Amino acid sequence: MIKMKISTNQFKNGTKLLIDNAPCSIIEHEFHKPGKGQAVMRVKYKNLLTGNTNDKTFKSGESVETADVNHKDLLQKLWQEQLPNKEKEVTVKL
Repeated sequence: MIKMKISTNQFKNGTKLLIDNAPCSIIEHEFHKPGKGQAVMRVKYKNLLTGNTNDKTFKSGESVETADVNHKDLLQKLWQEQLPNKEKEVTVKL
């Protein structure tokens, strides 16, 4: 697998990133330049494994590793994790 990095300047909604070694998808992003200090990119993202949403702030121009996400593999992994719990209904939101 080829590891690619993108700059925060290339962030778009839907971009897939690796954040804390987990594949995530950007929900919202906002460039912020305070009066003093360095410009930052504020990002709201969804962890594709847990479904949790979080916020993170990156320095402007910082490079972040992209996530090579294959939706079929992700769905299969989530489905297999739920197999022992047959009473639960499996729902996956992407």
